[in-house]
Amino acid sequence: MEKEFKFSSEENKDIKSESLIISKREMQEFIKMREIDSEDFPLIEKLASFNKNLLIAGLHNMFNLSKEGSVKTLEHLISLDNNAAERKELYQIALEFAKKYGWITSHHLIGVLEKLK
Repeated sequence: MEKEFKFSSEENKDIKSESLIISKREMQEFIKMREIDSEDFPLIEKLASFNKNLLIAGLHNMFNLSKEGSVKTLEHLISLDNNAAERKELYQIALEFAKKYGWITSHHLIGVLEKLK
């Protein structure tokens, strides 16, 4: 069954009209392959809004090295006082996505975002 790229809420409709990442072919292929719910498109957009260098520094190896432990690693990193607010926000969004979709899909998402940014 083909996954449709529909936005359910008014907020998500606004994201669709402003989105550069969700509308990209590579991202739509990722969404279809990984069966990402449209309600989670805002998480992808938020991750995409971070500076590419911060995204790479904070998450590039997170999911392929930590694998199943990546959720616990993210929770630990969020709890550290020495992390800047922007980095904590990055970790919190990644954590929310990882809790729902797991480490493999999260690793795939970060790869797609790195490629598209």
